Amino acid sequence: YYKFFSLLFKAVLDRGWITIYKPFEIKDVHGYWMGVFGCSTFPLTLMKKDEKFELVRLLEWKGSKVLLVYLIDTLMDYKIISSRRRDITIEENFLIGSSVANLRKSFEGNKFQRPKHFQEIHDMIEEIQNSLD
Repeated sequence: YYKFFSLLFKAVLDRGWITIYKPFEIKDVHGYWMGVFGCSTFPLTLMKKDEKFELVRLLEWKGSKVLLVYLIDTLMDYKIISSRRRDITIEENFLIGSSVANLRKSFEGNKFQRPKHFQEIHDMIEEIQNSLD
């Protein structure tokens, strides 16, 4: 499980789907990524702003938002992650301020119920799974 999500992190980073905010480094964001998927605990980074503390985002999802939702749904379909809190996880960690339900509707309503370039998600997961065998 740990190795799978570590390789998934590398795969989305290599594809340019996530951007790491400075001053953070890959190792910081890797730890955050692993925590999001329950592979480890990760420390929260807080910043004081206007007398309030806000969570500091370590990364930004730069790939297609629809593909991110499809990736998480596919991980759930493959029983790699549970469906518990899937939308909340996406909204709190990757797509702050986005409506995951609306993004999902955008591809579930099309003929094949898959987003454009969905095969890249399947190929990526298959490649990772094959490397673990």
